[in-house]
Amino acid sequence: MHDLHNCLRSMNSVKTVSVDDLRVLTYNNEIELAQNAAQIGQTYLQAVLNRQEIAAVMLATGNSQIQFLKALIALGGIDWSRIILFHLDEYLGIKAEATGSFQYYLRKR
Repeated sequence: MHDLHNCLRSMNSVKTVSVDDLRVLTYNNEIELAQNAAQIGQTYLQAVLNRQEIAAVMLATGNSQIQFLKALIALGGIDWSRIILFHLDEYLGIKAEATGSFQYYLRKR
């Protein structure tokens, strides 16, 4: 958790506000948000994998997550063979092999 807090402190966010115990960060654009979220995710996953053999991750898919997933993959440093992925979204009745399926998207990337 210490690494995660250091990562949060080093981010170049436009604005930080607190609402009760919730820290809210506002960014200039989607790319900046995705890159900082990916850095947080990478730091956290690396810390988990340093403590245990396997980590489980729930990922959302869809247009809102594309930049985040691209940034997370581009950072590298994660042994994906030690990650169990669960995805939160899928179209009802679509086959996993269909190019429009979220399962296909995650496997391909």
